[in-house]
Amino acid sequence: MPDGYLHIENYRNVIVVDDFYLRCGSSLIVSLKAYGMLDEVDEHMRRGEIVDALGANIVKDLFGAHRSVRTLLAARGVELSPLPFAGAIWEVGTGENYTQTLNSVGKRLPVTTEMAAEFGLQRSNQLRHGSAVAKNLLARVRERTRR
Repeated sequence: MPDGYLHIENYRNVIVVDDFYLRCGSSLIVSLKAYGMLDEVDEHMRRGEIVDALGANIVKDLFGAHRSVRTLLAARGVELSPLPFAGAIWEVGTGENYTQTLNSVGKRLPVTTEMAAEFGLQRSNQLRHGSAVAKNLLARVRERTRR
């Protein structure tokens, strides 16, 4: 069972992603209680207020450096467990997020009607899919020629 999926906008398939939490930090589901910060922050605070309350280094370590969250929480006696099912799709290529994973390799699965409904994906037609593949390929070529 995969941990999650990667979906590139307008593609007709998803890429199976193991160790999903290492690649997509916004996929972590952790209560403030686990962070031991219930007295300092609450869910209604804005980003600047959280930074002021906790300090920039703690915010960076716990919320920005998702690769180390599991280790940091383990040091506090909190163990994270994976969901027993693929619980998320990481949507990339939208211009709303930053990733260097657009050329990921891995097992690909078609976006089924059920998957689209469950995760809120828009099923792409052949033309949009082809255009997205070409756009991604062009971006990869441009990136490699800059090096």
